[in-house]
Amino acid sequence: MDYIYIDEKGTQETIKALGNSKTPYNDQQKIELGTDMMKDFIATAVRVPENYLAHLDTSYFVLEKEYKATSQKFKGKDTELKGSYILKKNFKYGAVSLKKNGVDFYSDLIDILLENEVDYHVFVVNKITLVVDKRFKGWILKLASRGFIPNANRIIYNFIKYAENEASQEVIQALFNESFSNNKVIKLILKDLKSFTKEHGGFRFKDKLKVQLEIYNELIYIINLYQTYLVDDFFESERFITLNWEKAVFSLDLWLIKLKVVPDEIELMLDDGIKSHPFKKLLFSEVHEGLDSGKYVGLRIADVLVAFIGNYISKLTLDLKSDKNESYKRKLLSSEFFNLNNDQFNLIKKFHKYLFGTSNQYSFTNDLYFDSTLVFESFLAYVDQYTIFEEYKKTNSTSHTENYMKIFKVKYDLKIHSMIADELQAKMIYGSLAKAISEGIVRP
Repeated sequence: MDYIYIDEKGTQETIKALGNSKTPYNDQQKIELGTDMMKDFIATAVRVPENYLAHLDTSYFVLEKEYKATSQKFKGKDTELKGSYILKKNFKYGAVSLKKNGVDFYSDLIDILLENEVDYHVFVVNKITLVVDKRFKGWILKLASRGFIPNANRIIYNFIKYAENEASQEVIQALFNESFSNNKVIKLILKDLKSFTKEHGGFRFKDKLKVQLEIYNELIYIINLYQTYLVDDFFESERFITLNWEKAVFSLDLWLIKLKVVPDEIELMLDDGIKSHPFKKLLFSEVHEGLDSGKYVGLRIADVLVAFIGNYISKLTLDLKSDKNESYKRKLLSSEFFNLNNDQFNLIKKFHKYLFGTSNQYSFTNDLYFDSTLVFESFLAYVDQYTIFEEYKKTNSTSHTENYMKIFKVKYDLKIHSMIADELQAKMIYGSLAKAISEGIVRP
């Protein structure tokens, strides 16, 4: 019997737009966030083989004890070490800002996970994605099924990217307002897109925003021509935008299939707050919910992993985010992220090999909108391409930021190509993407 432990960060009972009396609106954040301040929902699962469980417990307790000995907070206390404590005020620029005891902790943790053959799974979904899915995914799938548009996923992705990066306050607040019909919201989006293309379509911006303007003009064309097919749903509660756990469960299922493990030989252990219902369809031997992470090393490991990954994604994504008032300006990642010392450099290389060095392509997954996870993956890949620290240090900060963006661009183009190719394959087999989703073959 093997054990899978799941923890998460970024979960909210409901997702709302900023702009009420308590939370004034700002373009960087757009939506209300939980205490972890993450714009993505991130779940981490760790699979521990039964024959390694006792050894893993012992090794992790020793590691945790060593870290606690370096901190006054834990003096005379036998409390659980949380990832949020390790990173608190020590993660502005990721590993660069991490104290030595934190670097040593995570470096030793990866060694322990490899030694005990602990597999992992990460799933990330952008929260803006949830509202675009809720309002417009069915409409876009319908258009693709009828042959009006060649690729549904690319259009959905472009709507999400627009909402995440360029949408006005009026549009964001309308998207998350249950009293606004889908048709009313799409009209506001149409107005906003037209305003952007008019403002930025002149000679001054045209070359720098060529691709973005082409995408927005395509969205304008689709809305103008096919809005009549958009159905108005009725949302009875202000909590109509919540996390769709079915996405996470689908991703977990793919990971298990690739691992060639049978769910009925696995016990699933869920951290307190994660409901068991969505996971029951996978037919695990047992599913335990409401667990106290202080009593399960697997949950503690999942916690410190998801804290590191989630916070790194948030820091990198926020830093790379363009000012919407200066969309025409090229944005580079701050050079501070690359000011790694030798130990920090080796930690990034370890994380890249552990998270992305596996043959299981479902170990680190995202929903349709992949930008935030790709920023993180590209950063790890960029650092890991250097064999030794001395070689890395020979490159100046300006070159690091430029070269990083080259890797990001290559990976970005591959993601877009894969997105289109996967949908074409689904259409060839099932007739439409909508049919493939309803058959449970493609993620919901």
